[in-house]
Amino acid sequence: SSSRVTRNTAPVQVIIDEAAMATEPESMVAVKLASEHVTLIGDHMQLQPVIGYQPAADFGLGVSLFERYASPPQKDAKKLTPGRGMVPVEERHFLRLNVQYRMHWRICELPSKMFYDGELETRYKATEGIQVKRFWPQGRDCPLAFCNIEGREGGATSGNKRSSLLSKSNDKEADKVTQIAQVLYKVKNIRKEQIAVLTPYSSQKDVIQGKLERQGLIDPDPQKPSVAIQTVTESQGREFGFVILSTVRSQPQRTISNKKAVQADRKWLLDHLGFVMDKHQICVGITRAKHGLIIVGNKTLLDYDDTWRKLLTHYSSRGYIKPDWEFPSAEVLHQLRT
Repeated sequence: SSSRVTRNTAPVQVIIDEAAMATEPESMVAVKLASEHVTLIGDHMQLQPVIGYQPAADFGLGVSLFERYASPPQKDAKKLTPGRGMVPVEERHFLRLNVQYRMHWRICELPSKMFYDGELETRYKATEGIQVKRFWPQGRDCPLAFCNIEGREGGATSGNKRSSLLSKSNDKEADKVTQIAQVLYKVKNIRKEQIAVLTPYSSQKDVIQGKLERQGLIDPDPQKPSVAIQTVTESQGREFGFVILSTVRSQPQRTISNKKAVQADRKWLLDHLGFVMDKHQICVGITRAKHGLIIVGNKTLLDYDDTWRKLLTHYSSRGYIKPDWEFPSAEVLHQLRT
């Protein structure tokens, strides 16, 4: 939007990378420079623009120009919120690159169905992959696991200015994540730099980072190999060998069970799940891993969200879900302790 650029530039074609993360006004600044062609590149199923003012987001500012072109129009135009109209099918010029090389096909299977109309093709080279034996619930050829744990949710870590007052942490879940990282590194001989821990909350990131440091999985020397620890937002565009995803949010079983008698309302969901329900964050979190993905969370609570319910149904049907006392297995934990 620099006046120097707009004044001295007259391109025939403009290419906007990561267009799905740009607000529509930001994209239009670049679009108006092109005399003939505009190309938008991005993934509207992953992170959206960050909007700091909620009313603006409610009225559609969080929908990028890319998403308007990529998304099919809603059937009933009267139900559209202001600013959320999508481009008619006959006017769309949308091309999906449907071959992915990053993920093991088992990891790709669910995101393809949930977010990409089942169109993703996998060209993952198994010969170049890393297999972990005697670790996964369904064996080395199915490198996925959901570790079900009932942790105790807390607020932001004390004394940390980076953590928002609204951020969340979960110490029991952080302990389990650290244990799994230890097993991968110390028992299964996965290099530190091949392991990443992701979480939606900056406060949980800080808690896990401290535990990983105390176990020697994060080296104080930034030049030396370490396990990566990032928020899901920070991980956008990156890839890792093995990902441990900490979902954080949790409630006692009796609190969750009380909601079985009635339909959980929107306020209850926001209070107890928050932006863990954001399907864009979910998509990013479960598509960073190349060779193996472990999700740690409270299955009963997550099941109240539509997107998580689909994931849990898929994982359950394939035997990927284990309670925290069974994953990692007793045999593997014995090897860790000896």
